[in-house]
Amino acid sequence: MLQEKIKDLSWTQSLSIIQHYKPSEQRIGEIFGISKEKLQTLGIIFKPDPTFDVTPYYVLFEPSSEHPVTLPIPKGESHYSQNKKRAGRPGNNIINSFWNVPSTPVGAIEFAEKSNVSLSVLRQSKRFDKTNLLGKVHVRKNKDGILMIWRDK
Repeated sequence: MLQEKIKDLSWTQSLSIIQHYKPSEQRIGEIFGISKEKLQTLGIIFKPDPTFDVTPYYVLFEPSSEHPVTLPIPKGESHYSQNKKRAGRPGNNIINSFWNVPSTPVGAIEFAEKSNVSLSVLRQSKRFDKTNLLGKVHVRKNKDGILMIWRDK
């Protein structure tokens, strides 16, 4: 993105952009994050780079309907710092259901409904069972074709 490129520019390249587009001091502060005094000091120390291509940065200084102007995001206000919602169901339903798997076979569909988890979760015990209990969780059909769930002793 253009804001990230602006931050990676050298001072001579930044001064080249400022000299070419001649933005207001307020706009310079918004885009480059520098004050008027710092800009004056930089102008004394560094000279603009005449070989630097400033054309990709016209979007920031010459707004049009085709290219909306976007300003850099202030530090600490990036979209990464927002609290994101966790994917999946809230709560401890999965963990609680694996804690409650009995050692004798019971109907898996009824157990899943009672525990408020899906059959897919119960079938994927290697992935979802974080209880560290001894014994493997089995989800199999019995001789009558009924899906059953139990944990080895």
